[in-house]
Amino acid sequence: TVALLHKTINCNPLVQAERADTWTFGAVFSGPGNFENLQASIDMYNIDITDAISTISPVFVYSQCFNADGASNPTYDVNDEYCQMIGRNFNTGERDTVQAPFVNQGTLKTSGVDLQVNWALDLDNGGSFSINSLVSVLNEYKLQDSPTEQFRNIKGTLAEGGQYDYRLNTTFGYNFGGGKANVNLVWYHLPEVEDAARALTTPTTVLGVESYNRFSLFAGYQINDRMSLRGGIDNLLDEAPPIVGSNPAAGDRNADNTNAQYYDILGRHA
Repeated sequence: TVALLHKTINCNPLVQAERADTWTFGAVFSGPGNFENLQASIDMYNIDITDAISTISPVFVYSQCFNADGASNPTYDVNDEYCQMIGRNFNTGERDTVQAPFVNQGTLKTSGVDLQVNWALDLDNGGSFSINSLVSVLNEYKLQDSPTEQFRNIKGTLAEGGQYDYRLNTTFGYNFGGGKANVNLVWYHLPEVEDAARALTTPTTVLGVESYNRFSLFAGYQINDRMSLRGGIDNLLDEAPPIVGSNPAAGDRNADNTNAQYYDILGRHA
C-alpha cells in the first residue's frame, strides 16, 4: 500500500514495496523498599529495512553526476540518469531545481535505546521534589542511497533529519502548598554534532555544531477544582541558536543559518 501511494504521488512506476526486519525489547522497573518512588523503563530497538522508500538526496544526485566516487559517471555524460535530474534555469542556463522522486534506496540500518527514569522525594514540609529524565541513545544509523552504493554512516550528523549520538530531556519539579503549587525546570540537551555534509563527503570543510543546552521554567497553581493558573518562560537563559552549515573555507555563506527543528530561534519568551 505504501509503495502504491508513492507511485501515485511521484509517478515512479519502478518503486517497489520496502521490507523490514525489526525487533524491540522493553522493560519497566520499580525501586524496592525505600526506593519505591524510583521508576525506570528501557526500550531497545533494531530496524533493518531493505529497499527503503525515500526521496533521493539532491546532494547524492550531484555527486553521482559529477563522478565524485570516480566510477558513477567517469565520462561526465550529460545523458547520465542523475545528470538528467538536475534542472536548468531557462533564462540563465544556471543550475536550478533537482528532481527528488521517491525511489527504492538500498538498506537502512538503525538501532538504539531509550531510557527513562522517574524519581520523587517526599519532603518534611508536605511538598515533594522530583526528577524525570529521558535519554535516547543512538547506536547505529547507516543508509545506502542505492542498492549498489556503500553504506553512509549518518550517526552523529545532521543528515536524515538529524541523527544525534544521544538526546537528553530532564524535568526538575517541586510541589508545595499542599500539592496546589508547582515549579518545574526543564533542561533540554543536545550533544555536539557533525554537519550533514559529513555523511555525504569525507572529509568536508563544513563545520559541525557545538553542544546545546536550553532551559525553560514553568509554574502552576490550583485555585480550586475548576480553576488553575499556569505560566512559564521558554529559553530562560536566552540561549542563541548555534550556526549550522558554517563553511569558512568557502566564504562562510551559511554563517547566519541554523536548524529551527532542534534549536530555538525565538530567544527568551513567555
